[in-house]
Amino acid sequence: ELRERVLRGKYRIPFYMSTDCESVLRRFLVLNPTKRCTLEQIMNDKWMNIGFDSDDLKPYKEPEEDHADAKRIEIMLEMGYSREEIKDALNSNKYNEVMATYLLLGRKAENEGGESRSDSTLSLSRSRVTSDVTNGATKSSSTHSKNQRGYQRQRRHSDFCE
Repeated sequence: ELRERVLRGKYRIPFYMSTDCESVLRRFLVLNPTKRCTLEQIMNDKWMNIGFDSDDLKPYKEPEEDHADAKRIEIMLEMGYSREEIKDALNSNKYNEVMATYLLLGRKAENEGGESRSDSTLSLSRSRVTSDVTNGATKSSSTHSKNQRGYQRQRRHSDFCE
């Protein structure tokens, strides 16, 4: 119902909204997209900048990801990843399990107040466990081939920590 009223241009702004806030809402709810204000214009609006008198709002920029964290790479080596596949995933910005593991280790370190688990003693297995689909047998391998990747059990850093 609200959507229909907005599309018809027949809506009411609640009485408790300030006139500056009402102005921003009306500029957003213009039916013609070419006449609608841009996000940049909204970010420069007086009401949006209340409390930011010295600086105007600026668009959010993602922080650059650190792809050379030696502690995370060392943990991943101990988890069984090869240096080459780690380097390849990080340099190519691949979104695969290698990159996901690297990013999750970084997030875990942030949540622990910046302290890395590599500072403590870790008991990590250097072998990888894979399932042989044909006979259901389990085998260990220190190498990592692409055709086995799909059958590997998921590895988590917490599986290897004390």
